[in-house]
Amino acid sequence: MKFEADQILKQLEPTVKSAIQDTFILWQKYHKDRTFEIQSILNAFKILLVHTDSWAQNPHALWEELEKEILNIRHWTNSIEYVNDADVSEKITVPLTTALEARVSEYPGELRILINESYWQIQESDPIVSRIRKKWQPLKLRLIQKRHDMRNRYRDFRDKPPVSAKPEERIIQLHPLLWFYIKNPLIQFLIQEWQKYLQAISGQLSVLHLNLKEFTNKSLILEDLPRVLNPEEKNDIFSSLFELAEILKNIDETLQSLDKYDNSFMVRFDQRWKEISKTFLIAWGRAGSFQLKSKAYGGERLTHLEYSSTNRLKKHAALWQQHFNALRGDWQKDTEISLLRYKVVRNLLVTANLLNEGVYGKIEPFFTRVKDSLNLTTEQLSKVADESAFREVVSVQRKTILNDLQELLENIHSVHIVNLLKNNLQQLESGADSLGEEYISFIRKDADRLPPHSVTDIIPLQELVKKEIFNPLREKYLHTIRDIEIKVEYILRVISEIDQLIEFNSNSVFKLIDQSGDLPVFERARNEFSEGLSRASKLTVSLQNEMATMPALCVGDLLKYGLELETDLEKFLVAEKLSRFKIQLKRKKRQEKNVRFFKKITGFYNRIFIFIFKDSIKFISHIWIQYFSPNPDLAKNGNGNGEKTQRYLKQTELRIASLPFIYQKLFHIDSLKDDQFFSGRKREIDHIKNEYSRWKQKQRNAVAIIGERGSGLTTFVHFIERAFSEEQEPVKIFFEQPLNSDREIFIRIREALRCSNAGDWQALESEVRENQAQQICVLENIHYLYLKTINGFKGLENLLHFMSSTQDVIFWISTCTLYSWRFLEKAIQINTYFSKPVTLHNISPEELKSIILRRHRASGYHLNFDYPESGSKPVHSVKAGTGSSVLTEQINLYFEKLHQQAAGNIRTAILIWLRSIKHFSKDQMTLSFDFNFDFDFLMRLQTEEIFTLGAILHQEILSAENHALIFNQSREKSHMNLEKLFQTGLLMKTDAGYHIHPFIYRPLVQTLVKLNIIT
Repeated sequence: MKFEADQILKQLEPTVKSAIQDTFILWQKYHKDRTFEIQSILNAFKILLVHTDSWAQNPHALWEELEKEILNIRHWTNSIEYVNDADVSEKITVPLTTALEARVSEYPGELRILINESYWQIQESDPIVSRIRKKWQPLKLRLIQKRHDMRNRYRDFRDKPPVSAKPEERIIQLHPLLWFYIKNPLIQFLIQEWQKYLQAISGQLSVLHLNLKEFTNKSLILEDLPRVLNPEEKNDIFSSLFELAEILKNIDETLQSLDKYDNSFMVRFDQRWKEISKTFLIAWGRAGSFQLKSKAYGGERLTHLEYSSTNRLKKHAALWQQHFNALRGDWQKDTEISLLRYKVVRNLLVTANLLNEGVYGKIEPFFTRVKDSLNLTTEQLSKVADESAFREVVSVQRKTILNDLQELLENIHSVHIVNLLKNNLQQLESGADSLGEEYISFIRKDADRLPPHSVTDIIPLQELVKKEIFNPLREKYLHTIRDIEIKVEYILRVISEIDQLIEFNSNSVFKLIDQSGDLPVFERARNEFSEGLSRASKLTVSLQNEMATMPALCVGDLLKYGLELETDLEKFLVAEKLSRFKIQLKRKKRQEKNVRFFKKITGFYNRIFIFIFKDSIKFISHIWIQYFSPNPDLAKNGNGNGEKTQRYLKQTELRIASLPFIYQKLFHIDSLKDDQFFSGRKREIDHIKNEYSRWKQKQRNAVAIIGERGSGLTTFVHFIERAFSEEQEPVKIFFEQPLNSDREIFIRIREALRCSNAGDWQALESEVRENQAQQICVLENIHYLYLKTINGFKGLENLLHFMSSTQDVIFWISTCTLYSWRFLEKAIQINTYFSKPVTLHNISPEELKSIILRRHRASGYHLNFDYPESGSKPVHSVKAGTGSSVLTEQINLYFEKLHQQAAGNIRTAILIWLRSIKHFSKDQMTLSFDFNFDFDFLMRLQTEEIFTLGAILHQEILSAENHALIFNQSREKSHMNLEKLFQTGLLMKTDAGYHIHPFIYRPLVQTLVKLNIIT
């Protein structure tokens, strides 16, 4: 069968064209399958925009629906994967290769074609080498013919038959020739067209991406959100959403942008086929001769060409894969941010509506009811003329006011304004948490050249958004939430204080009348109660105004944060800024790592320095006190300061006595019996309950509660007893004065445990065990049960042994003052009889502020602070309790100074607070900062006075008899020493003996510690 080049090309053309068309159809189908899905999403957008009237009535529903469609786009972006190593060859080379192999297999592998004389004619397309060869070829043929003729003559001479000349022919390796000149150019054409098609798709998707970003920006209308919250402007704003239809129209045009490319593809193929055919015809005419030998298009040359094409395809595919990965990453990143933006706006709108419509409207009627009740009570009180009518009006109206206040409290709790803000913040943070951790994004996008020259990077989106946007935003939100919490807590607290004010005032005026029933006392009671009602009414009006402004403040802050968030999120839509953020993040991490390392190193050296410094200071102080301190026996200085101290303490007593009756009742320094003013110590109470639970599980233990005098030890024990009384009424043993006789101690314990038959400690233990009933026993003031003499610990030691042996049937709770405990630890190892003691440490400035202001607010008086004239700060007036006033600089400064002066002791702090009150008016009181007193004179007391005070601090109360036993001297001399300290004001006297004045307690402790008298 004869094969010609034209014939082969005609036979291959339909096959090649069909394979090319199939390949292109495969590309089109792959892309159209993806654009069909995005088209359906855009149609959903169009449907949403038709119902703008309904969106105006329910705006957040629009963003909710748009959010759903954006979420669909987010899922769709996963399909933006046009290049994959696994199927790239199937999309480009496989259809053509398969078709060509099937067709070419019908042709022989080798063709032999005779060369005629016309073959050697020089053609215009011949290269110069071929021209030279063809020019000399006739001469070569004549020489060959002459050689052949000479050979035949020789054969004739030898009587051999002549040999015919072998015709000259070309041997063509047909299959390699077809692969080299037809298949390979077609493959290169497909690779190039495939890249152009990807280039067009990339451009289409980029424009579509920009259009959707524009759609998202305009559909958010975040800048108009304040107007959206205004019912009169809703319709105007939402009617502007019709502009979004133009964007959707542009998107439709973008989706049709590949039609021109589709129509021109086969035209370019036809042109390329003509070029390939022309090249093939030329190669056909030269193949098999010196012009085109088989090794030029077959063998290693063909293998190298195919290998080179495969590598080039892989390289270009990798670049396109990187490009589309970044394109998909940008889409996903932007859709994630769009989802977050929709969620922000929707939640912001819902929260703002709830704040505007649902908060104050529910509460305002209850404020009005409280005001009416207070005014009605005031009016009725002005008309009463006798005590019985007064009692009736106060009793009835008190109940009404308290019920109204309770309903007001419940309704404020029910609106959950703080929870609304916290939920909004939580939803924003959950939106940030839902962001993908990392996305591939463009640093530079360049698809204009083939293959693309885009530069990409991995962006840690979630971390960047959190650190660059949400961490600062969270701080702002928390600041607003803290402000609102403070306002709400203030409102709730003041309502409770109004409740306490009414309750406390009514009880106080009843007690005042009961003390003396004459008319002046009745008039005074009515006036004081009326003044209390007036203060309560003013507080109620103030609270109502505060509550009325709160929603608007919240909405204003939320809108401001929403706009800031929108501005910040837009930055993450720009590739250059993203890269800058990533660089900043890396720099911050590196700086934080360096700071942590530096802190670790400096902390180590600081600890070493502080350790050495403390020991040095302690050593120097000891040397100074022992060898260089002033003579402590300067009685003159001591006496002078004693008179000053006595005068100061007398003025304190007079000031406190001049305070209003109700205020004195609020700040009495006796132990508390109810939890109205009790705060803190929850951790200590829980610890004792845990110890009790262990004891019930047959673990032998006892609890010691330790605290300074004035630290609230008695109050704490009362609440411990109340906590246990629900399960079992504790047996209470209270030592109100020193008792160091073993027999007397035994009798007190025996009577408390109701074991009258026991004659000694051992018999008492046996009788306790015979009862077989587990008990809780509270033993208060065990520091009264010893004396600092050689034989002064016997009674206490016997008691401790008895407590230790009965721990399996009695849960012992004992109290002891701090410095007595420390002395007894060294003297008799008292700590070995108890489990880990519970120490009531001195309170912090914040705790001190809470305790005192809780009492003060129940009075209803407004609080002013007055700096001394010598102070460096100006005079400020502060209304105690107005929203943020408890955090103002003046109150903080006062309580820091008060805490420093009282050293955290509650009783001392209360006395200083009362002493610093300058004056009262009808509804205000003024505090002075000038309450300092110089206690340095304590360091100059006589030696015997110092040791006497130290002994009293250990014993708490010391009589002249016990003082004489401790110091081994006569009772008269001990009495004289104690009376001298009493006259100077350092001691107070009771029937049981002498104890330290509360005002002097903490300064004395500090002095004795410096002098190493106590530890």
